[in-house]
Amino acid sequence: MIFVDESGFNLHSGRAFGYAPSGKSCFIVFNIYFQVTYQLLTQGQPAVLSLVPKAKQVTLIGALSDDGFVYHELLNADNTKAKGVGADEFCLFLGSLGARLPNDSIIIIDNAPIHRGDRFEEVKKSLQASKSISLEFLPPYSLFLNPIEYSFHSIKSFVRSKQPPNRAALVTEIKNAIEFAITAEKSSHFFSHCRRLYRPCAEMQEITGTLLTSPPE
Repeated sequence: MIFVDESGFNLHSGRAFGYAPSGKSCFIVFNIYFQVTYQLLTQGQPAVLSLVPKAKQVTLIGALSDDGFVYHELLNADNTKAKGVGADEFCLFLGSLGARLPNDSIIIIDNAPIHRGDRFEEVKKSLQASKSISLEFLPPYSLFLNPIEYSFHSIKSFVRSKQPPNRAALVTEIKNAIEFAITAEKSSHFFSHCRRLYRPCAEMQEITGTLLTSPPE
């Protein structure tokens, strides 16, 4: 099985935690003109630690197996695209992915709007006819059953830890994360974790906990 999905990255993605003197608060401030400005309020005056011009996000579309990523694309790496991923881009990705997969593969996706439509149905039929590749959907609102969601969490944690100063560095760190952070062992662990949840979900049992915010180790 191959799980496919997309996730956005930008220079807004700063660290989740920070440090400040005792009795003071550490703030991360976002605005429409700048990516991230770290401010430490000292005697009512902000201390600016970093300032980066705003830019549109980079979108990672990936295909994950239990051995790791089998294929991925980075869209808008050059910051020229006005909007995020649309149905056309997603369908083009599926076509490129299908050419790289063996016959009788199963691709699993969620129910996002861009995963529907006439163009999608054409690609679906083409993959089935040419290589007997099936496209299946996860149940609605079931991100915790999708191993690639855990991989995105790990990739974003990796990228945040590197604190890329500009867009080119951001793209580089995303690629590094795919290569070095999502190992075959880690990917297999994500798949195993999701498989343990399939039966409880099928039996309509309650699923609780921080399933996506804290990837299983």
